Amino acid sequence: METIYAYQPLSMFSNDIYTVDGSFGKSPLGRRMTVVKVGQELIIHSAIRMEDKDLLALNQLGRVSTILVPNTFHTADANFYKQKYPAARLLVPDHLTAKELKNLKVDGVITKDGGAWQKELAPLAMAGTKSKEVIFFHKLSKSLILTDLAFNFVKSDFRGVASVLMSLNKADRGLAPTRLSNYLFFQDKSALAKSLREALLWPFENIIVAHGHNLKGNGKAEFKKAFDCLLNP
Repeated sequence: METIYAYQPLSMFSNDIYTVDGSFGKSPLGRRMTVVKVGQELIIHSAIRMEDKDLLALNQLGRVSTILVPNTFHTADANFYKQKYPAARLLVPDHLTAKELKNLKVDGVITKDGGAWQKELAPLAMAGTKSKEVIFFHKLSKSLILTDLAFNFVKSDFRGVASVLMSLNKADRGLAPTRLSNYLFFQDKSALAKSLREALLWPFENIIVAHGHNLKGNGKAEFKKAFDCLLNP
C-alpha cells in the first residue's frame, strides 16, 4: 500500500475553490492541492491523496471530473485519483516526454482539452519553463493558481538546516521564484516573460501557491514584484 502523507482537511479558500495542505516526505516545503468546483463538477489541481473519510467530504462537494497535472514535478498522486474516479479525465501539460509521463494514465493535454470547465478555470502554459508548468485563473474567485513558478515563504517558516538551505535558494523572501528555478527550470526567460505578461492580463486579486502561503488581495502587485527582473530586464 502506498504512503498517504500527512495533510489537513479540505478547507474553503474562496467562492467554489478549496485547498488541502499536506506534507511530502521530509521536504520542508509542504505542498497544496486545489479543488475548483464548476457547476457540479470538481477539478483537482496538484493532487494529494486522502483517506476515504476525507474523500467522502470531497464527494459531497460534487463529482470529480478532471485531474490536472500542472507540471512535470507534481505527478505523485494523480493516478490515485484516476483510480478512485476512473471516469475523470487526467490532463497534463503539452509536449511531455515518455520519461516525464512515467506511468500516468493520461487522457489528454490541459491546453487542448476544450472542456467546459475552462470557461471558469482558464489555463495558460508558461513558455520557457523546463517543468512545462501550466498556471490557471479562476474567474469567480479572481484567483491565480501557481505550482512551482513561485513559492511564498518567509524566513520564520524554517528552522535549522532547512532555514540555511531555503535562504541559499532564496525561497524565504515572500512571493518569488527560487534561485533553483531561475537557473535550472527557466530555460528561455524571454519566452517566459511573454507568458508572464499574458498572465497579467487576467484580473486576478488572489494567488494560490503549491508551496507556502496563499495571498488574498494585492495579488497582481505581488506577482509583478516577484517577476520584475524578467518583466523589466
